Amino acid sequence: MSTFIRSCVLTKIVVFPLTMTRPSYTESFAVLSERIDIIGDPLPSIHRPPRHDDDELGPSIFRMSVEEVLIEGLTLPGLYVGRSELVRVSFKDTDLHLSAFNWSDIFDCDFSGADLSDTDLRACKFLRCNFSGANLAGSDLRGSTFEGSTFSDADLRNALLQRRRKLFGLVSTSMDESHLELSAEQRRSLRWSDDAPEPGGG
Repeated sequence: MSTFIRSCVLTKIVVFPLTMTRPSYTESFAVLSERIDIIGDPLPSIHRPPRHDDDELGPSIFRMSVEEVLIEGLTLPGLYVGRSELVRVSFKDTDLHLSAFNWSDIFDCDFSGADLSDTDLRACKFLRCNFSGANLAGSDLRGSTFEGSTFSDADLRNALLQRRRKLFGLVSTSMDESHLELSAEQRRSLRWSDDAPEPGGG
C-alpha cells in the first residue's frame, strides 16, 4: 500500500460523491479546517483573488508545509496559499475560483477538474501537477514554472501567460511559459504578456 493511500486510511475523510452538487462554502470550510491547520475565517463575499495584506483574512494556507491531504469536491473560492509547500495535495473537482496561489512550491498536486477561473497563480513552482480538465479561464499564470505538469483538456480561455521578448528576434533571454505543452486550440484562446509583475508578499 502506498504512503499516500495509507495516510488516507488513517485520516478521517468526509466523502462528497462527485455526482452530487458540491457542499456549501460553509461546509467546505469546516472540512478544510479539519484537515489543515489553516488561518483566517470564511468571507461573507468574494469579488477578487485575495492578497497577502488584506484587512479581512479569508481561509489561508500561509507559511505552511502540507503533505498528502485530500481537498476534493469542495467549494473554496477565494482560498489564499502563500509562501507554502504543498506536496501530493489533491484539489480534484474543487471550486477554487478567485483564489490565489503565490510564492509557493506545489509538487505532485492534482487540480484535475477544478475550477481555477480568475485565479492568481503567479510566482509559484508547480512540479508534476495535473491540471487536466481544469477551468483556468481568466487566470494569471505569469512568473510561475510548470515543469512536468499537464494541461490536457484544460480551459485556458483568456488565461494570461508570460512570453518574453526574444533577443534580436531569435532567442528568448530567459525561461518563460511559451514552452508548455498546450494544444493549438489552447494557445489560440489564451493571452500572452511580455512582463510578469510579481504579486505582493514576496
